[in-house]
Amino acid sequence: MTLKARVCVSLAFAASAVLFATTAFAQCKIPNVPTQSMSAVVAEGGWLASDGRGAYVDGTQGSTATLRNIAYVATNDGMTVNRNSRFLVFNFNSPVVGDPLAQALGVVQDRHGEMNVFYKLDPAGADGLRQKHGLEEVPDDGVFYTSERTDLYVEINGVRHLLMFGGNTWGINTCEPSNGAIFGAPGTTYLQVARLPGSNTYLLQAPAGSLGRLFDYSNTFNPIDKGLYRFSFLITLSPKPKKGNK
Repeated sequence: MTLKARVCVSLAFAASAVLFATTAFAQCKIPNVPTQSMSAVVAEGGWLASDGRGAYVDGTQGSTATLRNIAYVATNDGMTVNRNSRFLVFNFNSPVVGDPLAQALGVVQDRHGEMNVFYKLDPAGADGLRQKHGLEEVPDDGVFYTSERTDLYVEINGVRHLLMFGGNTWGINTCEPSNGAIFGAPGTTYLQVARLPGSNTYLLQAPAGSLGRLFDYSNTFNPIDKGLYRFSFLITLSPKPKKGNK
C-alpha cells in the first residue's frame, strides 16, 4: 500500500471511530475512592517486559504504581530521565500479517512508558450520566473479568504512541472530550483482570494471541491508526510493602 493510501485509510478509520463514540457520549460519574500505592511485577516472556530490575514500586526509583478506579503503572512520570532511569520494554516485532498499516517496529525501551487498565462504564442513566466502575469492584474470587479498555503509552522514535485494547464500549476521552478525539480500537482483544481470593492483588492479563491496535497519538485530536499487533503480557499488581515488612 502506498503512503497516500495508508494515510487515507488511517484518516477514514479515525473519522468513523470518532463518529461512533461521539454519538454515545455522555458525562461520567467517578467513584470517590482513595489512591492505593501498589507494586507492579511484569512477568517474563510477554511483548511487554520489565527492565530486569525487579518490581515497579510506587514512589521508588521513579516508578508510579497505583490503584484508584484504574490500575496505573508508569516510569518517571513527569520526571527528567537519564541512562540509569527505569524503563518498560515494548516489543513491536509481531505486526498482524495482512494488516497493511502494521509494520515491524522493533523493541522499544521507554523511560516514560505508561499503562492504564480500566474496568467498565455503564450506559447513560436517566440523569444522562455514565457511571464508572473501578477495579476495586472486581470480586476477589480469582476469576478473570473483562477490562473494557486498556491504554499503553509508548514513545517510538520520539513520537508518542498509544497501544489500545478494547474501547468499543468505552472510547478513550469519552468522559474527558476536551482531552482529544473519542475512539476505540476495533479488532483488538479485551484485557482480563482477576483479583486473587481474599486479597487486594490483581492479575492484569493480555493472554497469548492478544491483539492491540497502535496509534500515532502525537495529536490527541487526530490519532493515526498504525495497525494491529500481537501483544501479550501479564502484570501482578499488589499492595506496596509497608516499611519493616519483608
